[in-house]
Amino acid sequence: MEKLIEITSFSNVNDAYILRTLLESENIICYLQDENSATIMNGYANIGGVKVMISSEDYNRAAELMKQHGYDVEGIENDYNNAAITNPPAKKGLSPGMRLAVWALLIIVVILLYFLWKSYSITN
Repeated sequence: MEKLIEITSFSNVNDAYILRTLLESENIICYLQDENSATIMNGYANIGGVKVMISSEDYNRAAELMKQHGYDVEGIENDYNNAAITNPPAKKGLSPGMRLAVWALLIIVVILLYFLWKSYSITN
């Protein structure tokens, strides 16, 4: 059984799909780990992103291919045990889309409370 190693990780699942397509176009089999978790938990929790896993036998070919296409491979360690590109620190605070969702939820709650209050005051 071949040993799988993490060659890089992405906070955006679409970036991982692009790299997977590039690697597979050169017959380097790769797998995406935590793909669904990163999609579902995006912005809520830092789970380490989508990890791109390859066979340890394909490491040198994959690193060379990534280098040719502009990926930063300087952060990849050569011992294969902890091979990964470090992610930049996550931004603090909510994304604009999350802020909008929080405000919309707050407005809905206020409207519901208003109607509950009105219905209570009419019955009493």
